[in-house]
Amino acid sequence: MLDQIVPYQARLRPDRIAIALPQAEITYARLADDIARMAQALDAAGVAAGQVVLVRDTRPYVHLLCLMALLRIGAASVSEEQQRRSLSAVRPDRVLTEAPATDVGATPQTVTDADWLQGALQAPVVVRDWPHPSDTTLVRLELTSGTTGAAKVLALGHGLCHARLHTMVHLPNPLRMLTTMGLDVTGGLLRTIAVWQRGGTVCFAGALSPGDALHQLRPNMLIMSPVQVAGLLATLPAAYPRDPGLMIALTGAMMPQRLIRQLAARVTDNLVFIYGTTEVWMIAQGTPAMAMAGAAGVVIPGAAVRIVDDAGQPLPAGQVGLVQLRSQEMAQGYRDGTGEEGATGDGTTGDGAFRDGWFRPGDLGHLDAQGLLWVSGRAGEMLNLGGHKVAPFVVEEALMTLDAVADAAAFGLPDAQGLTALHAAVVTQADPAPIAAAFRQTLALPITLHVMDRIPRNAGGKIDRMALMARHGGA
Repeated sequence: MLDQIVPYQARLRPDRIAIALPQAEITYARLADDIARMAQALDAAGVAAGQVVLVRDTRPYVHLLCLMALLRIGAASVSEEQQRRSLSAVRPDRVLTEAPATDVGATPQTVTDADWLQGALQAPVVVRDWPHPSDTTLVRLELTSGTTGAAKVLALGHGLCHARLHTMVHLPNPLRMLTTMGLDVTGGLLRTIAVWQRGGTVCFAGALSPGDALHQLRPNMLIMSPVQVAGLLATLPAAYPRDPGLMIALTGAMMPQRLIRQLAARVTDNLVFIYGTTEVWMIAQGTPAMAMAGAAGVVIPGAAVRIVDDAGQPLPAGQVGLVQLRSQEMAQGYRDGTGEEGATGDGTTGDGAFRDGWFRPGDLGHLDAQGLLWVSGRAGEMLNLGGHKVAPFVVEEALMTLDAVADAAAFGLPDAQGLTALHAAVVTQADPAPIAAAFRQTLALPITLHVMDRIPRNAGGKIDRMALMARHGGA
């Protein structure tokens, strides 16, 4: 059971470090006791098995204690560590919040401030029986954009979450992972538990920059999205010695070639590229050479990929079509009440994304003759520029080859004639005019650039193109 992993390690190796923070280290023995105390305190506050509880907390250790305590009690959790987006979609039974919330209406809230925590975490641990979850016990709700960009709620049971612990890339031993995903996403929680399952240490950066966290906490593994890689490279101390033993798993979006080269040169070339979705988990794993060529990777054992046309008919190797995915860790649908149609009767919905045992992520791609998966981009994001179809990533890759561009996101807006025109947001300190001119030499496409301080992204690191279109549509 998920909640028994930490107590097991506490009995086996009580003094081993479970969590490393910039200011402290937490042993497995202390972590196990603090989880037990938190479960007792939440139980006394009225949290019960079967409830859905929203956790709003920016303190990583406290947030994690709440999530693990909810697993112990038998309640399902949904997290808001940095983002405020879950309340209306999830409709929780209770909110745990570090400061009084004014937007929860009549929903009961427990304020887990410093005074409450002092009482909770100084109480003696009382041995008691807690509910034993079945595979179908709801343990986690995850907000995802699904395939349409509209918020949907994915319901994850205990058995599914437990299975996902075992679908991981080859990991260093002993394992010391710096978590960069955050607890807003279930992947951040499950990968933390997976480290503990192996008796490893999870590092939290706290207020440290990514570069300083890598330098000071000395992990041997990171899991990062492209935007996090850019942040790491921008803040890495000049004295940091390149470490070929450090492993970095890259996920969330396609990685620009410039970032791959910089990461290999300055940090490590021990890079693993992962393609998957919240709905199906891991699907393919790739090498740096595959990623530099534009491939997503090799389909992992237990997963399946097929490419179909608009009518759903399978396409031969080498032909680009709609990607469909299947895995042993795949969810079966979205939770009722998220705007989807076709309720299945089991608390999820059987809309077009989940059908006939396959999940449709909305990606375009192909399988080559050797079975390598190539992803061209999002079907709904392809830009039709006067009959010439261009994937946004192709535009972004061209912009990112320019030294003056730190980050980029492409999108389309209607011009005066109502036709789609190419636009891109760029993070740069330079004059955008020479950047646009250099871009046109590469792709021979007219482009309008918008300089921004940062590119809007969701919790998984994917570009929020709808936000860009809304912001710049009237420009």
